[in-house]
Amino acid sequence: MAHDTASPLTENPSDELPRKRVKRNYVACRRCHSQKIKCSGGLPCGSCSHAKKAQECRYPSRDRKVTVMERYLRTLETENAAFKQAQSAGSSLDRTVRNAPEATDGTLQADDEMQSQPTVTIVSKGSSSEHERQTSFESSTVCTSFGDELLSCFAHEEIRPDGTPAREYARDDCFNRLCGQEYQLPNRVQANLLVRVASRYIVNDYHQFQMKPFMEKLDQLYRDASIGERSNDPVWICKFFVVLALGELYTNQSQDRNKETKNSIPGTNYFLTAIGLLQDLYEEPSVQQIENLLLFSFYSNALGRTNSAYVYGGIALRLSLILGLHRRKQIDQIHDEVELENSRRVWWTVYTFDRIYSSRLGRPVTIHDTDIDVPMPSSNHLDPINRNKFEAPDHLCANIRLARITGQILNDLCGAASHDNGSFLSEVRRILRDLRSWDKELPESLRWRLGGPRSLSSLHLHFNLCIIQTTRPVLMHMFKRRNPFRQHAVPNNATLNAKSPASLLDVTNQAESAQAFPPTTLALGEACVQAARASNNILTQCFIDNSLAVFGYFDAHYLFSSTLILIMSAVMEPNPRDSDAVQTALNLLNTMQNCGNVSAKAYYIRLDCIKTRIAKLKGDISRKDGATATRSLTGPGMSAGEVDQNVNSLSQEPPATLLSHNIFSAHNSSEELWLSNPFPYDEATDKHLALDFAADPLDNPFIRNFLSEIDGGDGFNGMTSTLGNNFSVGETWGVDLDHDLIHF
Repeated sequence: MAHDTASPLTENPSDELPRKRVKRNYVACRRCHSQKIKCSGGLPCGSCSHAKKAQECRYPSRDRKVTVMERYLRTLETENAAFKQAQSAGSSLDRTVRNAPEATDGTLQADDEMQSQPTVTIVSKGSSSEHERQTSFESSTVCTSFGDELLSCFAHEEIRPDGTPAREYARDDCFNRLCGQEYQLPNRVQANLLVRVASRYIVNDYHQFQMKPFMEKLDQLYRDASIGERSNDPVWICKFFVVLALGELYTNQSQDRNKETKNSIPGTNYFLTAIGLLQDLYEEPSVQQIENLLLFSFYSNALGRTNSAYVYGGIALRLSLILGLHRRKQIDQIHDEVELENSRRVWWTVYTFDRIYSSRLGRPVTIHDTDIDVPMPSSNHLDPINRNKFEAPDHLCANIRLARITGQILNDLCGAASHDNGSFLSEVRRILRDLRSWDKELPESLRWRLGGPRSLSSLHLHFNLCIIQTTRPVLMHMFKRRNPFRQHAVPNNATLNAKSPASLLDVTNQAESAQAFPPTTLALGEACVQAARASNNILTQCFIDNSLAVFGYFDAHYLFSSTLILIMSAVMEPNPRDSDAVQTALNLLNTMQNCGNVSAKAYYIRLDCIKTRIAKLKGDISRKDGATATRSLTGPGMSAGEVDQNVNSLSQEPPATLLSHNIFSAHNSSEELWLSNPFPYDEATDKHLALDFAADPLDNPFIRNFLSEIDGGDGFNGMTSTLGNNFSVGETWGVDLDHDLIHF
């Protein structure tokens, strides 16, 4: 009873007085309190007994402060909501599969007892949580939506059948992985620094969280911690730790001084803490949970867990579709302008990640552009105060447009249907037109420049990769016909016949004469090489500016994709410039893998395999060419003096052969390459860098004519006759490009 807890039972005042003074009772019964007389306590008290009104002796209830587990409160809230739902339906539905532990004798069950008896309840979606305002999106194809529409035909307004919730589902903490993960906060200064480092690399490129509200919550977190209170928002705490992981990742050094494993990836400990706090809130999705999944996918790439990153991004996309973030009608129901703009930007970041991950892994896109009608990010509808809560939308919009083009490359150039419709060149032209329009419409503030922010480098690396992915099938087609090594890839014990060319240069000349390419085809191949050179120079400058993400996945991938093209260029048209660029890229990847970048290690191994194969083939050809030259120098009828004269002349003027640069020398081992200067410099180095940064790979008169033509033009017909109507990408696209290079 209430009074049992409010006032202890005492002896009747008529009994013998205790030897010690009775401690004053600060709680009087209601009758004594109303009459302002002293109350002796007890039930009944002395005054009520003396007045013969013992039945009126009542004590007021007093709440005690008790400590309970938050999980227990959530269970009670869930059960209460389910009970109210059942009452409103006019039925007494007991949905509880197993009852929650009850408090007995004024005590609460321990937390471990609650875990041994999980509560699984059937609840109505959105009935008891903070996700009430987040409604699921349903298209007209859903049968329940069709049923609601039919019901509305019999009423003047949209109604729902009485007692029928939108959707019911079983709910338990175990489903959401609410395991009560313990965590320890880093010091406040360190946390601030790591968050700001993370924002430098990801906030401008994408929208994964709002910086200003995030910092405000961070300050509140440490204010609460200073007085012994913990945050009651596990979703935000999860985001906090994964942001710390990204911040430490981009500092390029781990803060863990007790790490036992060499080359551990910075931020791993923070990320493992975030993993323990991650909840599977699939039935109650929220925008904040989607932001968390985007952050998880971003960091997973640094761990080399690209499939995990792809899955995290896929879950974020599915939750976004559940909330209807891709549809204007659904998202316009959000009345708060900050929340509306945040939802838009989160959606477009999800969209961008889907295109990027699908492109890197060679997967089909998850959602088509025709299914999306939500507006692009914009700050025009925000008042000045709220506008400061977001970054300028130009950078994000530029990334979104590139992601849309990336999706077109996946679907139209590399999709299953593209292999059968014979429209490869038409699609290449359409995509290059879009890329050229993107470049022409780019604001001046987003043009790459020396000393600019790191986000500009990432944007233009993305742009160059789109050009490479679009044009490299044409370059591979040219390479396979101008590859000087294919004809010389013969067993070591084979001998050259009398009609074999005497030098590698003759092989190339014969190949070029046998297969002449139209100017437009050559221009497309050159555009691919120019884009690769630009990416290589941007990444080199990032290293010089100390903004290269040493542990990052994307920088390693950009290095790998551009280096493949530069190797092809160096083989077809040898020049020290491309060979130096290849060596620079190999040095950068080697540095990154030595630091512990797992993706860089995998890419370096592939490139080193290609380089070793080229060196071996070049050595075989040099030996065969030397044997042929020796036979010609010591031909029948020659005197000893004539032979010596010929040998001396060769030693003074070596024959011009392809790939004479030392990057592909058979005598240079992988270890020896790293001892040389990774950044060769001459007087024209700065000029070359400036030209490459400013050059437009698509600014070629033949490409301009190609883009302005319609099907059937001279340039189009010339390429069609060379490549064939049914030319398809095949193995030349995606991460399998190195497969063709290895097998010369």
